[in-house]
Amino acid sequence: MKCNVTKDLNTAAAIVNFDVVPSVYSFNSLYKGTNEKLSKYVHFFAGKKRMLSVIASGEQIFNAILEGVNEIEAFDICPFAKYYLFLKKAGIQALTREEYIDFFYKKAKESHNKLYFDKIRTYLDDKSLIFWDNLFQRFGWEKICFSLLFFRDPIDEEENIINNKYLEPANFERMKEFLAWVKIKVYTGDILKIVRKFKQESDLIYLSNISFYTGIKTYLQMHSKLRLAPNGISLSYNMKLQPEDIKPKHLKNGTFSDIELSGSEKLTIYQRAI
Repeated sequence: MKCNVTKDLNTAAAIVNFDVVPSVYSFNSLYKGTNEKLSKYVHFFAGKKRMLSVIASGEQIFNAILEGVNEIEAFDICPFAKYYLFLKKAGIQALTREEYIDFFYKKAKESHNKLYFDKIRTYLDDKSLIFWDNLFQRFGWEKICFSLLFFRDPIDEEENIINNKYLEPANFERMKEFLAWVKIKVYTGDILKIVRKFKQESDLIYLSNISFYTGIKTYLQMHSKLRLAPNGISLSYNMKLQPEDIKPKHLKNGTFSDIELSGSEKLTIYQRAI
């Protein structure tokens, strides 16, 4: 994980302390959870081993690990996303399910948060430990969570828990074992600039609603450069775009299908031919 942790830490601290107010387009804020209806399409993850995914809240990555994915290349334009992904990973390894939900999705007492983080920090990689240790010591988890470091998009806590199969009691315990051997490589930056860095041919590509942020033209350019294995699946979450808009014209060696999720939200699936 190549990164300048000192630079990232200083920027994050300035945001938490309200010295810097990130704009909507600065991509310096984190997603605490997800509003995506993962439970409706997590079955597409089953049987896949190599995944390329946007990081975002990280929820889709943990659900994919539960389904058997063990090699992941994860990317995000937000410089803090990788640290939050590894914080959650360490949280699954260190905490009980109840403690994990209390820490990441509910408003726990600060005294409890300190106890939880003391458990979590022993599982963090070196750079994530530096990042989170410093933020916790300076601000505490409650101030961090309710700062502009996190998006203010409303997250239904109970629905978020229901949407994530890995949070089911028995599955959460299984995740502790799976995370001991899964391989996760992370990249930070504009997808068009880092797409050539992705090393593996993935049999599962998860792009979330990236087309909403990049625009159609950039999304199609990016998708044309991704390496999808034969019989592999690419998933794109559509919030305001028509499914036909984000079906790359170059992808003719396979089939498209759409799933209605709720309201104007749809999932577009491309499966490459064998």
